[in-house]
Amino acid sequence: KSTGSLMSKKKVHISASRNVSVITDALKDLVEDLQEGKILEIASGSGQHTYNFAKTYPNCIFQPTDYSNDMVDSIETYIDETVPNMLPGQQLDVTTENWNVGTGYDGLVNINMIHISPWECTTALFIGANKLLKLGGFVFMYGPYKIDGEYTTESNKEFSEMLKTRNSKWGVRDLADVIQVAESAGFEFVKKFDMPANNFSVIYRKVSHLG
Repeated sequence: KSTGSLMSKKKVHISASRNVSVITDALKDLVEDLQEGKILEIASGSGQHTYNFAKTYPNCIFQPTDYSNDMVDSIETYIDETVPNMLPGQQLDVTTENWNVGTGYDGLVNINMIHISPWECTTALFIGANKLLKLGGFVFMYGPYKIDGEYTTESNKEFSEMLKTRNSKWGVRDLADVIQVAESAGFEFVKKFDMPANNFSVIYRKVSHLG
């Protein structure tokens, strides 16, 4: 493919540019000690995050995916010889039965997806993760949450209401509801920590295989 055609497919998301460094740092304790780790990213978007993860943690192989073919095309434009551990993007719908991205993953990363997708996508995310992750593998999620039924800021409330006007099935989720879904899919909640711009990083560990 020509450089021109690739560049026309490349997307740069302002939000990803803002948060890529802090999210990469937040992954450090989870991935830096893995030996030939395998990490699956769900809803990778443009490819900016995956590229930075792969460059920062050469000890891991990163598999990016996205629901949108346009985003999969954009992911391709971030792959170069400096990141041999970043695999080509795959189109993936979390609600499908078989994700077709292999198994034996050490971790799954999911950034800013669950508030801009129907609730069934959150449920499907954890069910799929249970199939693909090793026992003890992690799920790392980033985004805004309600805590104990309350928005953490007025701006997050306004953001959630705006999302619901775009799609009634969207909106900022309550962390307790997500934890419940995770636990029912064989995961335990490990911790959450504050991130910039009223977001949270949340970590889960796989503690059992689903039957």
